[in-house]
Amino acid sequence: MPIKYIEDNIREYEGKTCFLRIDLNEEKGEGEKSYRLKTALPTINFLLENKVKILIASHRGRYGKNPLSLKPFQKILEEKLDTPVKFIKEIPKDIKGTEEKVTLLENLRFHKGEEKNDSKFAKKLASLADFYINEAFPVTHRKNASVAKITRFLPSFGGLHLKKEVNNLDKIKESVEPPFTLILGGAKISDKLGVLDNLWEKIDNLALGGGPANTFLEAKGINTGESIKEKEMIKKIKKYVDSEKVNLPDDFKKENGQILDIGKETIKKYSEIIKNSKTIIWNGPMGLFEKEEFSEGTKEIWQAVIGNKESRTVIGGGETASALKLIPKINNYELPENIFLSTGGGAMLAYLANKKLPGIEYLKKHE
Repeated sequence: MPIKYIEDNIREYEGKTCFLRIDLNEEKGEGEKSYRLKTALPTINFLLENKVKILIASHRGRYGKNPLSLKPFQKILEEKLDTPVKFIKEIPKDIKGTEEKVTLLENLRFHKGEEKNDSKFAKKLASLADFYINEAFPVTHRKNASVAKITRFLPSFGGLHLKKEVNNLDKIKESVEPPFTLILGGAKISDKLGVLDNLWEKIDNLALGGGPANTFLEAKGINTGESIKEKEMIKKIKKYVDSEKVNLPDDFKKENGQILDIGKETIKKYSEIIKNSKTIIWNGPMGLFEKEEFSEGTKEIWQAVIGNKESRTVIGGGETASALKLIPKINNYELPENIFLSTGGGAMLAYLANKKLPGIEYLKKHE
């Protein structure tokens, strides 16, 4: 059963109240420049244009560890939307009778029922609205109450950007034009192995950096010292290690025995591969880009990807997106049309690995 999207069904809900699940999971100080907020704004404005009252809900931080208030987003939303936004700390009994066009609910992860996908909590949330929209692709791989179970109690739809996420990832899954390059960086190979397994037969080049590269190097018997890696994954990647498709760093930038970035020769090699690719998927930076001395690898890979105007490219992961700040000419995430920047990291990887995402599956089952 296909997903229903709100743009095709809005006429039924003019003047109604929407429970809009978005993703504002940003660190302190990042809210104003949030890419995830930017992608949710078209749906919010679309609803306002159609006289829909909106209850915005999100999480921020991990439950039980560092949940952060969404209060700072009240002012940010007011500025972006040019309309008053009411912020509420506790879940009210009703908001349908209020005058505010937009209400922002406090961090859902302050409630245990959210991560437990609790039916009572989901029903309580659902009682506040007439219909539900999922515009939070980054959490569609999590079985949370506001992502999954809530759809049992309300007519449910995908948002404008969720549609773009699904359509762009489906195109990659359905067909790729060779040469097809998969670029994997970040800390772990374990959370990317599903994508590697699922797309391996289609891949022409696998370019590795960060923790995934270190783990592959260890599997080849090369000691990476104190560098981040997953030795427990060596047996699982053995079948790939000696393939001609695999490209590993030839040189590095190190500090205190740790590999923290790829070197100039590797940048040159990877950039040439990217230049000649027709399909590209990238997840994870090449090194510790937050420190200037270890940012060159990630910056140059971004430059190479942006420079290839002929490829169909999908990029995902919060850190990968955050590294765009290394490219001054890219303002407000305005990338070339051939590049789709996914809001999801884990969700994108799970979707490309052909895993069933609760937030997507529940949308299909509960209309």
